[in-house]
Amino acid sequence: MTDKYAGAVRPAAPPAQPLPPMSCDCHLHVFGDPAKFPDRNPNPVHPSREASWDAALRMHRSVGFGRGVLVQPANYTTDHCYLIEALSRLPRGRYRATGIMDETVTDAELERLNAAGMRGVRFNFVRMFKMAPSARLLQSSIDRIRPYGWHIKIFIGPEELPDTIETLRRITSVPVVIDHMARLRPASGARDPGRDLVLDLLKRENFWVLLSNGVRMSAQTSGWDDVVPIGQELYAAAPGRCLFGTDWPHTHSHKEGGGPPESELIGLLDRFLPDAKARRAVLVDNPARLHGFD
Repeated sequence: MTDKYAGAVRPAAPPAQPLPPMSCDCHLHVFGDPAKFPDRNPNPVHPSREASWDAALRMHRSVGFGRGVLVQPANYTTDHCYLIEALSRLPRGRYRATGIMDETVTDAELERLNAAGMRGVRFNFVRMFKMAPSARLLQSSIDRIRPYGWHIKIFIGPEELPDTIETLRRITSVPVVIDHMARLRPASGARDPGRDLVLDLLKRENFWVLLSNGVRMSAQTSGWDDVVPIGQELYAAAPGRCLFGTDWPHTHSHKEGGGPPESELIGLLDRFLPDAKARRAVLVDNPARLHGFD
């Protein structure tokens, strides 16, 4: 029997306040049966389990999402076979993808990925993954995706920001999405200087931020009051360039049953936002603009 992520098999429920129609989950991962879709990363943080595209669709329908963006798992590196299969099976026109690229990805493969629904590529700067791109690879990738109108996503935290900030400031020709609130943690004393670096980036019109994973950054086991000021400040800095993602199937919370349910993650997002207009912008309008939904 195939081993599955706990977050992929548990039931999901809608949030207390229903989502607006065509709300978009801008960050989730899908994993095929490991026997058919093996890991390609020689040093994965954890071996893959299954979290299929149809399980993701069930979660979305239960919670109320009408759109989604599949993010290529680091475990698969540039092997997008399962991502392409998922896009071919999910409701047409309602799902997009963010991939991974390096110099081995050919121009023909970029064409194939674009046709399948890919609209961006993700670069992982977090040190424990050992996947940070060189400055040359980052720039060459930007040059190659620009004609498609794609964006880049950067997974980065306060530990990596000081060494990377000048490289990021030089990116002006494509949109840049900062993943998971830049992993900013609530300050226990002095203000985290990484917070001001992120706010500086968000002054640039091509920088976006994903208001997600606050639960993982919180020092609290429930409520997560300590991350609310961070989310509020990031939203206020770029209200037209904020997005939300569940990070389903919550791979790092597998041993905890998948962690807090999606409905509670949406409830935390609601505390970041001032009103219903902002909620619709983050969940519907902003994602449609970035990902090219009709």
